[in-house]
Amino acid sequence: MNHYLNKQLAYYDQHFACTASVVFGSRWWKNQTSGLPDIWVALYRKAESGRAHDVLVTLGMSQVPQCFPADYHDEKWSTELLIYLEAVTERDIHWMLWLATLPYSNQILLGYGDSIELPENMYEGSGLSTCLLMSPAIEMDNKLLENFDAAPYPVEPLWVVPVTEAESALKQQQGLAPIFHLFQQNQHPLVLNRQRLCYLAPIKPN
Repeated sequence: MNHYLNKQLAYYDQHFACTASVVFGSRWWKNQTSGLPDIWVALYRKAESGRAHDVLVTLGMSQVPQCFPADYHDEKWSTELLIYLEAVTERDIHWMLWLATLPYSNQILLGYGDSIELPENMYEGSGLSTCLLMSPAIEMDNKLLENFDAAPYPVEPLWVVPVTEAESALKQQQGLAPIFHLFQQNQHPLVLNRQRLCYLAPIKPN
């Protein structure tokens, strides 16, 4: 790990009040594309952090600027991703690394409210096929790297929220408001339920 990553990991350890249990580097990902920045995923287990869930969080995304359009003149940002889990699987790590490399492998600008369609359903037997990026539901996690000055731009932590195809289509058509309503109506959990059903009722044939 380079100096930037070591400094960032120290910030994470302080934030989560424990040392990361495991850190997975982008080389761990067998499908890594050459030329990507050094991106890692840190695991903070609930047994060490005192939280009610495990946390996977990326580091290294924010060391390299994302590809902003040439005509973009608003405030720029850096990004790191996190997800809350009951227990972490290799599939979770795979998808976090896949998402984290998109700004550099596919020149996709990631920010609040964006939705990323996955090349396949996230888990076997699951209808979750898109990842929505939202502000962390835990307020303190919004300040994960608030005073971190090594990134080229202020770092915006984003919560990875997997959704179904129908929920993603609703967001694309009507924006985030109906998604927030669905989440509230169905008491959407903080911790990922990999096998949850779609919140939208299926359309009945005439």
